[in-house]
Amino acid sequence: MVLVVAGLTAVPGVVKAVHLPSPGWTVPIVLAVAGVLLGLWKPLLSARSDVLATRIKSRADRESRAMDALRALPTRKDKVLRVEEVTSRAVLDIHKAIPLPAGAAGIGLSDELPEYVARDIDADLRTYLTARSTTGGFALLVGPAAAGKTRTAYEALRQVLPDWRLLMPATGAEANELAAVGADLSHSVIWLNETQDFLTGSTPLSAATVRRLLADTARPVILLGTIWPDRYDQLRGMPDAPGSRSVGHLAADSQSTEGGQSLVGAEAGQPSESPGHNARDVLNQARPFAVSGFSGAEWERTAELARRDPRLALAAAHRESRMGMTQILSAAPELIHRWEQADNPYGKAVLTAAVTARRCGHPDTLPNSVLQALASHFLTGTQRATATATWFDDALEWACRPVHHAGDIAPLLPHAKIIGHIDGYRVTDILTHHLAPTSPAQPPDRLSHDVWDTLIATVTEDACNSVGYAAYVNNQLPQATAAWTRAGEAGHTEAMFNLGVLLFDQGDNDGARIWWARAAEQGHTGSMRAVGALLHRQGNTDGARTWYTRAAEGGHIESMGALALLLSDQGDTDGARTWYTRAAEGGNTVAMTVLAVLLKEQGDTDGAHTWWTRAAEGGNTLAMTYVGLQQHDLGDTDGARTWWTQAANAGHADAMVKLGALLRREEGDTDGARSWWTQAANAGDIDAMFNLAVLQYEQGDTDSARTWWTHAAEGGNTLAMVNLGVLQYEQGDADGARTWWTRAAERGDATAASSLAQLREG
Repeated sequence: MVLVVAGLTAVPGVVKAVHLPSPGWTVPIVLAVAGVLLGLWKPLLSARSDVLATRIKSRADRESRAMDALRALPTRKDKVLRVEEVTSRAVLDIHKAIPLPAGAAGIGLSDELPEYVARDIDADLRTYLTARSTTGGFALLVGPAAAGKTRTAYEALRQVLPDWRLLMPATGAEANELAAVGADLSHSVIWLNETQDFLTGSTPLSAATVRRLLADTARPVILLGTIWPDRYDQLRGMPDAPGSRSVGHLAADSQSTEGGQSLVGAEAGQPSESPGHNARDVLNQARPFAVSGFSGAEWERTAELARRDPRLALAAAHRESRMGMTQILSAAPELIHRWEQADNPYGKAVLTAAVTARRCGHPDTLPNSVLQALASHFLTGTQRATATATWFDDALEWACRPVHHAGDIAPLLPHAKIIGHIDGYRVTDILTHHLAPTSPAQPPDRLSHDVWDTLIATVTEDACNSVGYAAYVNNQLPQATAAWTRAGEAGHTEAMFNLGVLLFDQGDNDGARIWWARAAEQGHTGSMRAVGALLHRQGNTDGARTWYTRAAEGGHIESMGALALLLSDQGDTDGARTWYTRAAEGGNTVAMTVLAVLLKEQGDTDGAHTWWTRAAEGGNTLAMTYVGLQQHDLGDTDGARTWWTQAANAGHADAMVKLGALLRREEGDTDGARSWWTQAANAGDIDAMFNLAVLQYEQGDTDSARTWWTHAAEGGNTLAMVNLGVLQYEQGDADGARTWWTRAAERGDATAASSLAQLREG
């Protein structure tokens, strides 16, 4: 035994070094990671034969389209307005306020807008806008209806970016067109008030559009949106599909790429664009700012301004109510009371029908046919039996009656595009967002099938797509199928694609392929990619390449990546690099990262740094980690810490490991290192487990060290196996030491092999 001990004294003790990766091994590791991401690419789909002709239109035609896209927005003499030139409450879609008392208008107050009460988030929001005015950014104000989100956003713009153009698309399609036509949008604000409507319409704002706008840092664009908290949580937290064979989890090793993008999937044939994928991707690119009820400080500021504005004085007098100041100014208490305590059961039923339809995805203008059909579900049998011939018209008149003697704030208001012809009615979103237990309307996931069926049967085919989306979000899959089938049969390509995803999720590959093929033939590039992916999965690479090429030439960013990967597999390096470049230029940060790796391999260090930096600025955490490593190698510790902190806060485990090493080795911050390594270790990072064990061992906590080294060893870390052997031996467990050293020796570790030999000799 003495010989054994003597022999073991020559074996290095516990490995305590915490390694900060160097460029020598980082590049191949990054390339390997990128290869995994690209190997997981969700390749899915291709374009019609005339797409190429469309894509190579003349410069004059593109400029004409760009001008048409800009003219579709609110303009003055074909000139887009600047922020400071837009002062109309209605144009900004700010809730109408309670009217000024008689005689108050002459004291310099606006009839439309009460005096602005500074909000607590103003400083943070305005600082963000100022910082992003040079690179572009996406700010999203999250708060309930009538919380003051829109006014807060506008006042911030007027303060920080008064000279910027204010582009106000009405739909996701208009926003997509702005980016697609290549219009010069530099120093423009894209106004996305009620962002949830841009993400759930018939043609939603695409994540690729947002990515493309934010990627062009030389021509900064600010996207500014507002959204309700429940819709933000619902859309951002929704899985790719709620069924048993979720498209987002088709294979055990499926994963999203860095920066919230998904260029590749676990299997060829796994569609990444489920109905929820795009909305979540868009929201993940935004910086959220919470706008909630008034704080004490905000109420104090209200009291100061109340001396000048009698509307604020009225709100301040109701400070103790459960309503916030902005809700009081918007007449929310009166609107809710009218609905909940209705003295007209038919009017109440019409309002409940309107709220139900909107919550179930119907566009904001509700036709009479939809309101009348749905209202019947919210009447008792006696009320239906005793209804007069004019019950519906009387109900509309009651619901449209203003809640104040002056002004036109009402629960329901008519809407028309042509003078003298009412298209339908719009319900105030104060009621739509009224989710208290006293609300007469049930949440969508608790509605009866009869209500869903009536809605789907009476809405237009175009509205059926957004109704199907709402049903899908609320896990009402039969209703989603019915709505998308009706819309798809009417030729709605987005509904065809969504239906294909839903069928795929349910295991019906043939049904999915049929719907995707129908949409692809009508030019839907996402469906082209899906058809190509299914062919790829079946081994038909020629067919897959055809569909990928059509989709890529049609501008589909993910298809560019799928095509690049396929070309790379087939040995066409130049072709692969071309499509990676196209995808990168289109704003996809994963393609930027892979392109940077390729350039680094070719010796183009500057080019690689440029693309890694662009990817990092676009939110790609892998790129942030590498840029941080470059900064560290150049001696810029502050720059390295900044990038690694940003990536670590976004959940990138490798950045947490590097940040922890930086804090411990160069700043002596052991607690900070432990915190980051613990987070990374809990997320499954093997290096973090090893480093955390070293730290625990040094501090004398051998039990914790043993636990984390065991986790790391079971994850394949040979140094952890060696250390466990040493620790076991120190504790008198020669058999345990032998077990771990044997495993490490079998993996080629010379130290373990030497220790094992000495143990046998002893």
